[in-house]
Parts: sequence; C-alpha cells; structure tokens
Amino acid sequence: MACSITITGRALQCKDALGGIREVYIAPYAGTGGFAAPSAGAISDSAAALQVFQFEMQAGSSSFTQTVNASTENGSVHYQQVLSLSFNKMAAADVAEIADLNKARLTVIVRDKNDVYWVMGHVSGCEVTGGTFVSGQAVGDLNGATVEISAMELTAAPQLTTTSGGNITFTAAS
Repeated sequence: MACSITITGRALQCKDALGGIREVYIAPYAGTGGFAAPSAGAISDSAAALQVFQFEMQAGSSSFTQTVNASTENGSVHYQQVLSLSFNKMAAADVAEIADLNKARLTVIVRDKNDVYWVMGHVSGCEVTGGTFVSGQAVGDLNGATVEISAMELTAAPQLTTTSGGNITFTAAS
C-alpha cells in the first residue's frame, strides 16, 4: 500500500524569528483525553478544564528541541521532544517543587521567544528524564538547577492557538 502525502512547498521566510524560551506552563498530566487531535499542526484548546502553572525562564538559559527519529528498517517515525530548563538561585521551596515534578507525568506548554505556544507530549504526556542541582565552581557559574523534560509522540508538538477564553487557565508564578 502506498503512503499518501501532501506536499505544497515552503517559501523562504523573513529573518524575524528569535531563539529561546520565554516561559513554560506545567500541570499534572490529565490523560489521553486532555487535548483534541491536532489539525494542520495546531490545537485550539484543552478538551477539559486544565490549570497550568507558570515557570519563568532566564533569557538564554533554556531550550526546546524536537528530534525526528525515523527507521527505514522498521517503517516507523516518532518525535522526541526535549525541554531543557535552567533555574538560578535555588531555595528550599524550589528544591521541593522540582522534586514534585520528578515524580509525576506532566502536561507541558512551552512559550518561545516568538510568543508561540507548543504543547509537549499532547497525547502521552511528559516526564522528567534528568537534571542537576549545582553550586557552581567559578563565581560566574550557575548556582541552581537544571531539569530535562522529555516526551515521545507520533507527531511533532502542535502549536496552541488559543491562550485565553478556553478551558486552559494560565496561572502566573508567585
């Protein structure tokens, strides 16, 4: 059976995109019914009420990477989504918060520097897969924590097109 695909091409884009993460929003994973199936690479809302909590990022400290993993031998393709976060100046409450993230499957929404929101693990959720607590060695080194959150999905992370007036409540950091 032949694979049916649609190719329309892509024009050269303007040089107006920025790299980096502005903030992320995290909540406990609500199960596979949390988001509708993406349409044209986008999701408009959560299927049910969802409250996500803001984690602000220091400029130039965090990244969101999606890697295509394809196997011609097995006839499969999946996307590994990795969010690398860096938090500076840790307090006891921060250590406890990160410890809670480490224990749970998560729903993660990434807001990049272009004000585009990406839904990580929109079907299977996300998990913390690594991280560190560091004191730093030199005076200018990071004193804080790093956290790596990963997801594996059949499709790339879809864009969230609606961030107000829907079922998702975005709760600001306190």
